[in-house]
Amino acid sequence: MSWQLSEGATRYKLIQTDSDGTLIFSNDFGNINSTIVYNLVQSVKYIFTIYSGNENGFDLSEGRSATLSIDCPFLFIIF
Repeated sequence: MSWQLSEGATRYKLIQTDSDGTLIFSNDFGNINSTIVYNLVQSVKYIFTIYSGNENGFDLSEGRSATLSIDCPFLFIIF
């Protein structure tokens, strides 16, 4: 999974939930624009949200979300 870097951001937070909003995975990253997401289950609908941040924290009002349901493995990109 990859995303565009935000101007002024120095770290990112990725949150993965299922379609009911149940938290599956959350991780903070440094100034990178990609990660590998493991353990996706076929036909399950996932919602991924990426937040940008800096030394003052994350702006949780400005996340970018994408919904994914897979039938086979592939590369997933958020813009």
